[in-house]
Amino acid sequence: MLTRRIQATNHAQPFDEATLAAAITQRDMFRLRQQAYTAIAESAAGAEKGFFRISRGEIRTVPTMPVADLRRQADAAASQWRQLDARIQSINWPVEVR
Repeated sequence: MLTRRIQATNHAQPFDEATLAAAITQRDMFRLRQQAYTAIAESAAGAEKGFFRISRGEIRTVPTMPVADLRRQADAAASQWRQLDARIQSINWPVEVR
């Protein structure tokens, strides 16, 4: 019951040119994007669990994706998430659940 009231309040609360519910959805998308870019960058860089080299004579792996660009995109998405989350929190605190 409380969840329905919170969702109804979020859908009724204006946020920029949309609603608070839309802003929360956008925030969640920034987080998913950041996690995806981070996972892809780690995989492309060979940072997945269990990867190690014993000596320099082993086969060398070369990233096939631009790891630095992926990390920059992950950082940008994380920054957008933090900024939007701060705005959501500042608007959300004074709102009474209906």
